[in-house]
This record gives sequence, C-alpha cells and structure tokens, in this order.
Amino acid sequence: MSEPMAPDHQPETAPQPVEDAASQPAPEKEPAAAKPEPRKAQFEPLGAVPASGKPALNSMEMLLDVPMGVTVELGRTTMAVQEVLDLQAGSVIELDHLAGEAVDIFVNNHLLARGEVVVVDDRFGVRITQIIAGGKGNGNGNAKGLH
Repeated sequence: MSEPMAPDHQPETAPQPVEDAASQPAPEKEPAAAKPEPRKAQFEPLGAVPASGKPALNSMEMLLDVPMGVTVELGRTTMAVQEVLDLQAGSVIELDHLAGEAVDIFVNNHLLARGEVVVVDDRFGVRITQIIAGGKGNGNGNAKGLH
C-alpha cells in the first residue's frame, strides 16, 4: 500500500507549454449593450430665483465688470523685413492716416468709434466723434456722427 500524502503537499505535474496569444482563437464577442438614449437637458428659467434663495443677477449686470481692451489706432503701414531691421532711434514711419484725420477706436479688436486726439493733463486722449453702427464699421458710410 502506498503511504498517504500530507495535506499541504501537492503532487508534481509536468509544466504546460505557454501558447502565444496569436495562436489562440479569438474570444467570441458579446453582443453590445444597448446605448443609452440621449435626454434633453433641463434648465431653470432665466428669471427664476436659484435654490440658494439669492436672486440671480441679470446677464448684463454680470458683464459690467469684465475688462475689455481698448486700442486707439493712429494709422497703419506695411514694411518689408529689411525696412524693419533698418529702424533706429530717429527713424520716421509714415502712416496711412493724414494729420488731423480721425483715429480709429477698437474695443476687443472690433472697430467701435472714431475720434480726434486731444491732450488731457499732459496725457493723450481721444474725443469720440463717431460711433460705428453695430461696432463693425469699415469706413463705408456706416458710421454716425455725434454732435
């Protein structure tokens, strides 16, 4: 008779060869789960008081403190790279606007108005003389003068 084996001793087995994943058949694909249907978003009406109980600011009030870049353009020109490289102290760059002609006033890169250059307490300023209709004027007659 053979002797009984100890419970913690396992019988030895021969090592099994490891098969390459490419040599194994591909597992069968399970049917795709049904995709959830899109739902329409639910929003509170704009005039409603939020759940916090504090009244919401109207959309314009929320924008009043947003900073906007204002640029006053005296004129423009184009120059070749060599002309730019030749610039030095004392060089004069000729612009497309005439002396005394209205300057363009841009807000966030959109033409908003035209005006004349003034001096206020030793600083330059601009007196607005025209508001460009719709803020998208191009000088083709869609500016209205102020009096």
